[in-house]
Amino acid sequence: MKYTPIEIPLDKLILDHLNPRFVNIPNPDEEGIKEYLIEYEEVLTIAKGINEDEGLIPGERIIVCKENEKYIVLEGNRRICACKLLIGLLMTDGKLPKVKKNTADNIANIYVDLVDSRDRFNLPYTGDILKVLDSGPLKQSYIFLQDAFKKVRI
Repeated sequence: MKYTPIEIPLDKLILDHLNPRFVNIPNPDEEGIKEYLIEYEEVLTIAKGINEDEGLIPGERIIVCKENEKYIVLEGNRRICACKLLIGLLMTDGKLPKVKKNTADNIANIYVDLVDSRDRFNLPYTGDILKVLDSGPLKQSYIFLQDAFKKVRI
């Protein structure tokens, strides 16, 4: 897969409303995603860790693609949401510590890997999932759920 490492200002990174983790969000905009991540995905704990470490962990790159001139976060939505909460790009009434100056400086711009398309990024994961689903009991469960879904839709 082709990718380009680049540095992007934090405020230019957009949380991905098409992320499969976010299937049950009533308002899949950045505010709705933030609320979901706070409630179900421990993003405030992640924010505290980022603040303690004074930035993101090296080697754990954020993966983005460019769509309609915007940088969409394909991998790392929780970390980017946490960073945005820390420096006030997103707001919460949850308990967050005062952001350290070094942390704020270190997350103002984020090093990311820019992939050429969302489809190319998702392809390896789709293949792995299909291999797992094609095996024994999981395949049977998948077929059962697929049939049940078809009956409900009719």
